[in-house]
Amino acid sequence: VGTERGLFLRRAGQSAFVRVAGPGFLEGSTVRRLWPASDGGLWVGTERGGCGLWDGRTFTPLEHSVVNQRQSTVTSLHESRQGALVIGARDLVVRLPANGPEQVISQVGEVQSVHEDATG
Repeated sequence: VGTERGLFLRRAGQSAFVRVAGPGFLEGSTVRRLWPASDGGLWVGTERGGCGLWDGRTFTPLEHSVVNQRQSTVTSLHESRQGALVIGARDLVVRLPANGPEQVISQVGEVQSVHEDATG
């Protein structure tokens, strides 16, 4: 569950939610968007903290992404069928291919959602 106090998880068989914390996690960040990663992890988009991947044990920020360098607010997340992560932010759209350099797709203004059509 993404909240204004961070990311909270509830494990199977447990009744309580536990706050995710630890090295690399964006402490105090409001979680704005969550998206399931194809490898079983969870993409986490924050307010003014960029984006990263939670693998169930550790959080890895996208340190070299322009989204994180600008400390952008992530407004949408989508992982394409080809494995590219598309991040919509308040000021740009970025595509991170599974293998290859980051691509700034657009700087049109605040992005509310992204969607992959039938052609990819």
